[in-house]
Amino acid sequence: MSTKRKIELVGKKISFVEAEDEDLIFWAEKPVGERMKEMTEWNKKIWITINGNYPEVIEKDGGKIIKSDTDEDDF
Repeated sequence: MSTKRKIELVGKKISFVEAEDEDLIFWAEKPVGERMKEMTEWNKKIWITINGNYPEVIEKDGGKIIKSDTDEDDF
C-alpha cells in the first residue's frame, strides 16, 4: 500500500566538480571577515586535533636572512 509522504524528498545529485564549484561560489559570496573567522576556527580545530590544545599566543620566530657572499643564487 502506497501512502503519500508528509515531507517531500528534496535533493539533487551533482558531480564532484559541480560540488566544488558551488563551494567556491558559496565562500566567494561571503565577506572577507566572515571567511577569515571561519578559517581561524578551522585552524583551531585542526590544531587541537593534532596538538591537543590551541595556544593563546603564537610567538613570531624569525630573523633577517643575510645573503652569503659565496652563493650568488641564494635569493
